[in-house]
Amino acid sequence: MVSQTDSVARESVIVVMDANRNKGMVDAVDWALKHVVRPKDAVIVVGVLRDIGKKTPSCFPMGISISGIWEKLEFSSGHAEVDPRELGEEIERVREQYQANLQPFYRQCKRNEVKLEVKLAAGLCPGEVTLKEAQNSNVRWIVLDSHLKKHKMIIYGHISCNVAVMKGKDVATLMPSRAPKTDPSAARCEQADDRTGPNDQTFNDQKNRDPNIIEEGDLTPLPQGSCWYSLQWSADFPREFSLSEIEVITNDFADMLIEEENLKFYEGLFQNTPVIVTSFEDDERFWSILTILSRVRHRNIRNIIGFCCTGTNRLIISDYPFLGNVELNLQCDASACNLPWRARWYNAMEIASSLRYLHEECPDGPIVHHSLSSENVSYSDGYTAMLCNFKSAKWLKDDVSCNGISTAKYPNLEEEKCLFVDVYDYGVFLVELITGKPAKCFPHESEGQSLIDWALPLLESGALTQLIDPRLKDKDDDSKVVQYMARAALLCLKNDQGRMISISEVLAVVRADQIPFDIFLISSAFIIMVLLYTTTRSVNCVYLLDFACYRPPDSLRVVIATFTEYLQITDIFDRESVDFQVRVLERAGVGNESCVPPAAFEIPCNTSMREGRLEVEEVLFTAVKDLLTKHKINPKSIDILISNCSLFNPIPSMTTMVMNKFGFRSDIKSFHLSGMGCSAGILSISLAKDLLKVHKNSLALVLSTEATGPSIYEGKNKSMLVTNTLFRMGGVAILLSNRKQDRNRAKYKLQHIVRTHMGFDDQSYNSVFQQTDEEGFKGVSLSRALLHVAAKALKTNMSELGPLVLPYSEQLKYGWSVIRKKIIRSADDQEKGTYVPNFKTAFEHFCIHAGGRAVIDAMEDNLRLQKEDIEASRMTLYRFGNTSSSSLWYELCYLEAKGKVKKGDRVWQLAFGSGFKTNSAVWKCISDLDPNETNAWSDRIHRYPVDVPSILEH
Repeated sequence: MVSQTDSVARESVIVVMDANRNKGMVDAVDWALKHVVRPKDAVIVVGVLRDIGKKTPSCFPMGISISGIWEKLEFSSGHAEVDPRELGEEIERVREQYQANLQPFYRQCKRNEVKLEVKLAAGLCPGEVTLKEAQNSNVRWIVLDSHLKKHKMIIYGHISCNVAVMKGKDVATLMPSRAPKTDPSAARCEQADDRTGPNDQTFNDQKNRDPNIIEEGDLTPLPQGSCWYSLQWSADFPREFSLSEIEVITNDFADMLIEEENLKFYEGLFQNTPVIVTSFEDDERFWSILTILSRVRHRNIRNIIGFCCTGTNRLIISDYPFLGNVELNLQCDASACNLPWRARWYNAMEIASSLRYLHEECPDGPIVHHSLSSENVSYSDGYTAMLCNFKSAKWLKDDVSCNGISTAKYPNLEEEKCLFVDVYDYGVFLVELITGKPAKCFPHESEGQSLIDWALPLLESGALTQLIDPRLKDKDDDSKVVQYMARAALLCLKNDQGRMISISEVLAVVRADQIPFDIFLISSAFIIMVLLYTTTRSVNCVYLLDFACYRPPDSLRVVIATFTEYLQITDIFDRESVDFQVRVLERAGVGNESCVPPAAFEIPCNTSMREGRLEVEEVLFTAVKDLLTKHKINPKSIDILISNCSLFNPIPSMTTMVMNKFGFRSDIKSFHLSGMGCSAGILSISLAKDLLKVHKNSLALVLSTEATGPSIYEGKNKSMLVTNTLFRMGGVAILLSNRKQDRNRAKYKLQHIVRTHMGFDDQSYNSVFQQTDEEGFKGVSLSRALLHVAAKALKTNMSELGPLVLPYSEQLKYGWSVIRKKIIRSADDQEKGTYVPNFKTAFEHFCIHAGGRAVIDAMEDNLRLQKEDIEASRMTLYRFGNTSSSSLWYELCYLEAKGKVKKGDRVWQLAFGSGFKTNSAVWKCISDLDPNETNAWSDRIHRYPVDVPSILEH
């Protein structure tokens, strides 16, 4: 026998088989030994008897139940059999069958120093068995019997290893590991193409291998990029699908996951995203679900992508919850430990919010879900809780029907009583979260004691230590949220108020909005004292906690040669316009790594509203998710939301798009700024600063971007063609705070904002102007006087900023030069002009708007800066192009990645915008920054700076 230590050290291959079938039972073992098992590996064969004892459904998010027997089989070098325990006739039959069928594999493994271990699991869910077994071994591959393919997405979503699913004898579908491999031989195994097996050397004879034994159309892991989100939130869904589309999605209904209660669930792939197609045999149930889900829309309700109703086919398409449901995650120890108390508390609030929407906010009247449980709450990307499975949901309204079928069955019952069914079920759900025990799988249920029978006395007595999930570590900060959930659960399960409790009241308890009256009096007195104290204090400081710049994928890069070729082959521009744009681009200082949205290179270019939305969603959703995920910030903790985009302003606004995606609070203060040009980023910071003066202890999220796709100019006016060559896609999410507790974790402190607006002057007003040309094409015209206007606005801005930041010595020099010029008026003084203060005495770093090479050169000359002072601006323009209002943040990102910003350093951000506006923001670094921190520059910062030629070759 191999020691336990040796077993843990070995890499293992887990083979999971359906022990209820006889034909082809060892195909998965045979395939694994031929193609993925290496010498000195451990092979763990798990046979699952699902029909022993209590029949259990699958791990697919409709529910599982665990009650069964484990038996470990041992092999000897001869044919002698071990004496089994008394397991029953079926266990005995399978044991003997496995003993005989796997004996040849045992001898084969022994010759090659491979440990073969066989286990039987009776009455257990195959997915749960696999997850538990993987936790206890150094698993490299999991091979599933073809009869267990319905569990592959659950397993793949929770374990970072390779997964193979048998499709027939010597034919398997591969799902490569989602985690990077450090073992070179394992990496070779992942690089198998769609017609060959893994390249790592197994202990079988490679010459006898059939080259067509592995079948897989695409070995790319499931699409879970930084901006992945459910298709149900896309603007084009839900929609009606044709039967032919469904057949393509499901591969002619080849992969059925499960069949139950006149329902069939098929796995499919649509737009590179896994989906589930549900087939209904019950016409009434289909129309009931479709009617409800087509009229509800909430961030925590798993809705539909589309439907198909042709002939006898009744089909609904929805996103695949590949992170499983709450029930499955609670049953698996590793997954349960990944759901700490805070996460469970957020899940509780999310589901309560979805119920409140169904009960109180639906425009067509209340809806009762009627089957809330951990089984019917699935997880989307980021472990956001989603209420699903509306097969029992009913509309409490007689006049809401479809095809003459009423969706209400309770016309004579009080509405509150019907809704309280969900409230009670929500209490059970809270107990499941607190205890970590799914109600359907409670260990004592077979003895007549349910989870609530066991938990309710403990809730009433306040014995939470006996109730809480022992797998989670108890922290002082977390004990409060457990108490909130426990109070709410008791309110739902034991209502002593003589009336039906609404879900809004329960949600208030979960969120700790309601507290006992005596505590309320004490708290009120304390709050009054604090308010009296704070009113005498100065305004809170504004801290920059962090920011995240969007980094486009390399696939969107626009090389100058490609840009030139596109201009030449499209029919939009004449030869003169093409030559002009190429000349400008060659001299603009924009390199070959800047990016544009895909629609910009369609022929003809796609400037539609839909493509604009997709571009904004890609940029802002990615940046916001990166920022909130990095600092583990709950979207509901954001108090102020501000966005700016000059040229693209859809309805609903961009702030609403972000709110809908991430689920911000309904009382958030949201604003969107448009038409402000490239200086809008600092204007948004200024607005956030003013709001933070009023709203104490608040977090503000500021978003800056520009949608370049819808802004492409297709005419011949040269002053309007310039923008085509300069502007590129980009954006930033910035997190600000005025909370004292954020002082120690903030990166910067805002010191000054100076805004200059020259809109009263006609030349400034017309310098950047959006208009239509003679042919009716819309674009932005840049006047020849633009640099002169910018210089005049800069001078005014500097005269206001100087006294705030410059040392007295520089201010005296400037004042004396003005006096000499006006009073003495000597020829020498007139020739020298007014003294330009040395702003390097006030700032260590400069972030000057990367509007183009001419803008940066002018600022370098006028401010008398050195090459290294404007390095960040030039490199940002070269790599990312002119990203409008977000360019200043790419520059600050560059300085951080280079390790140039030190604690105590001051940064001057200088932006120019239409109107004409010049805005300055001054930040002071108050933390030690890590240059190795991942940001938009970190992937290739080692290549910069580079020499930017005056004319770029292509």
